[in-house]
Amino acid sequence: MRGVDTPENLARVLSHELPAAGVVTAEAGIVLGAHGMGQDSIMRNLAQLSILWDGGVLDVGRRTPSSFKVHGARLVVGLQIPDESIR
Repeated sequence: MRGVDTPENLARVLSHELPAAGVVTAEAGIVLGAHGMGQDSIMRNLAQLSILWDGGVLDVGRRTPSSFKVHGARLVVGLQIPDESIR
């Protein structure tokens, strides 16, 4: 079990360490309200999650020689949004 990761580190882990991972939480705001989901980056990061969930190829380009591709990895996403009336 790993803690909260950035979308960039999630891609790196799927490429280099694990063939499958999950983003699962009972508090969707932790993911959707995170720093990586700001106005400038939300579409890019949600598209990345979609590609990884679908088993597509994610090409991560870097200015340094550490560019990589994620292929054949699988991602599970389970986000629960609590009913506000319960709180």
